[in-house]
Amino acid sequence: MLRREFLDLLACPACRGALALTEGSWDDGKLRSGALSCSDCSLTYRVEGGLPLLYIADERWEPCAREAQGWIELHKSLGIYDQTGVDIDFQLPYYPEEPWLAVARHFDAGLELAQLNGDETVLDLGAGRGWAAKHFALLGCRVAAIDVVADDQVGLGRAWALMADSGVSFVPVIGDFERLPFSDCTFDVVFCAAALHHAPDLTRMLRDVLRVLKPGGRLVAVNEPCIGAQESEQDVLLRDAAQELSFGIRETRPSLQRYRSSFEDAGFRTLRVLPLQAYALDDKELETWARQLGWRPRRSALLPPGRHSRRDALLYAVLARVSLDVLITAAKP
Repeated sequence: MLRREFLDLLACPACRGALALTEGSWDDGKLRSGALSCSDCSLTYRVEGGLPLLYIADERWEPCAREAQGWIELHKSLGIYDQTGVDIDFQLPYYPEEPWLAVARHFDAGLELAQLNGDETVLDLGAGRGWAAKHFALLGCRVAAIDVVADDQVGLGRAWALMADSGVSFVPVIGDFERLPFSDCTFDVVFCAAALHHAPDLTRMLRDVLRVLKPGGRLVAVNEPCIGAQESEQDVLLRDAAQELSFGIRETRPSLQRYRSSFEDAGFRTLRVLPLQAYALDDKELETWARQLGWRPRRSALLPPGRHSRRDALLYAVLARVSLDVLITAAKP
């Protein structure tokens, strides 16, 4: 259930004012149902099943609601909806089958890039059932998890079972990624696992992510698709995401150029995009791969302005030519 100790992490998505309990009561510091109201604008938000529903139910939320239902219907169509008696979620991402073997490799690389010491406040953005938030809490971090899906089988309602199994706590929140219900400068790290490519307006989402990061805070994203510069996004979507799109799930397939421009326009700095496949390669192995893809040692138009290492040039050369899942890091000035 919603724990009182996490209330200070939350804010009104409309005006970012502080929230206070105005309906229901804390039971040993926990709340199952009730309402939170903003001290500044007086808007009220329901708490149902322990989940704060911190979104404004207007036309901007409608696509989020459709997507949330789409994820439920997709899981039902695949026969993997009912998690009753199933413990796979408790093992994620370290479940010994694909696609989780690849997700675990991405997650481990993301943890290494995040360099957490356990004192950080972390936001798990697009948290799904909350498996990544659980691992951050196990490291000692103070954690919030946000998603559009509240369902107790395949959404953040499942987070309570993950917390009970692992003996940790974090705050799961239902909300809009473009109107994050958190105050400015709240988080040291924002983490995303396969979440950025669901944003129809990546720049807009990243601007709000930048807002909730502390100065010098970092975004770490893993398992994000990146298409080659010569590939058609629509062709790739039809090939890789037709089923998700048919259920109303929002999908995009950004190129390296789109990632770079979105992060820059949002105000991030020191952007790094690298393929997981290249993460453990030394420079010689990476150069061999780039040359096999047709790279020649000259400056790429895709490289951002400024000085760059030879490794950066090789990474950009690879990403410009093939579709890959990538790791992304960027910092707030």
